[in-house]
Amino acid sequence: MKKLIWLGLLAALAACSTPAQPVFNGSPDAIVAEEAAPSSQPASALPALEAVYQDGLDRFALHYPAAWHLLGGEQGSRGGHLQIASWDPGAAGIESVPEGDSLLQIAGYLWDPKGDLPARVAMRRGALTSSGNTILEESELSFAGGPAAVRMLLEDTSGGQSLLYFFVLGDDYLEITGVGDLALIDQIISTFSYLSQ
Repeated sequence: MKKLIWLGLLAALAACSTPAQPVFNGSPDAIVAEEAAPSSQPASALPALEAVYQDGLDRFALHYPAAWHLLGGEQGSRGGHLQIASWDPGAAGIESVPEGDSLLQIAGYLWDPKGDLPARVAMRRGALTSSGNTILEESELSFAGGPAAVRMLLEDTSGGQSLLYFFVLGDDYLEITGVGDLALIDQIISTFSYLSQ
């Protein structure tokens, strides 16, 4: 079931991003991954978010569980994407998300008009729904130091759910997709911070 969800989500994302190229302007090697300071928050059922991902251009950062694996992605002349997984997929890479595990995919896109999140979201909304996905929820999120973002809860044709977040980074668009433990994915995104715009 998770394999179908993952493959369906990747197919939907690929279909929706035809006019765009991934943009990170930095290689996965330029990623800053470090342990965060211990939290003073009470323990909960969700794991502590002790590791920090920061993009190579110092535009944003987010926290994730230290036991997760920061994986390379694809890097092209105009950028790339990377993944953070709750399990070690080994040398074979990710073919599906195992039951009980979670995955984040972080991708930047260059798209016209530049810096227009409502236009980007409208284009993606149309592409997602035309490929059979249902948008169960859509809401605006606010983060200090930068523009608002959009969160979508999606359901694919087999009933699998995923989260998709849209951000603006200057002229670029950042999309973070999460599958697996959606409460944990939301918790990770709640740590998102703009570093520069």
